[in-house]
Amino acid sequence: MDSHWQTVDNIRTKSNLTPQDVIDLEFAMLSIVSDLGTEIHHKNSGYSVRLPRYRLRNNCTGNLAELRLHYRAHHRELRLLGSLVERLEHAAQRSCAHVWERDLSDRGHRSSYYCRKCGKYR
Repeated sequence: MDSHWQTVDNIRTKSNLTPQDVIDLEFAMLSIVSDLGTEIHHKNSGYSVRLPRYRLRNNCTGNLAELRLHYRAHHRELRLLGSLVERLEHAAQRSCAHVWERDLSDRGHRSSYYCRKCGKYR
């Protein structure tokens, strides 16, 4: 952990940072907070996991298994986030005192209405 703090101290003394300096600083800071158990503390507080970065360019020679691991982690987080959004929308729509307006842009049905407050259709 001391080498990571040394990296942070070295970058603090620089006046002009290069893009690589910024990347090195982020890596050092993430290593420091990781050593302090940040993932456990965030999970216990109800936050999602921090997804690791991966290289987007020049990755044709990259490890396919590693990319699949990143893909699955991001896909899982996206599904969890989507289900959370759906649950919150459903709860908001159930508790809404609806103000119905006719949806004139929807020409597929005889009559369709939407709630001006929560967006629910009927």
